[in-house]
Amino acid sequence: MIEFSWGHILVIALVALIVIGPKELPTVLRTTGQWMGKIRRMAVDFQGQFQEAMREAENGRPQTAFGRYQHRRQRNSALRSERDR
Repeated sequence: MIEFSWGHILVIALVALIVIGPKELPTVLRTTGQWMGKIRRMAVDFQGQFQEAMREAENGRPQTAFGRYQHRRQRNSALRSERDR
């Protein structure tokens, strides 16, 4: 991960102030903050879905409706073959 010291942050802020200008800087910072919030929420959602998929894989549960259908069909087929013996 990228590490920034206070000196680096100060230089970036000064360059942004010069390039963007003091009039537009608050709008740019607000928009950047909104985008960062969206990206973080997407990352949290992705991480949660990934962890849920891993738990389902560890428990042996199928993760889709089609997978559940296949699982039931295989189970019922196995029960029928044991019953017919």
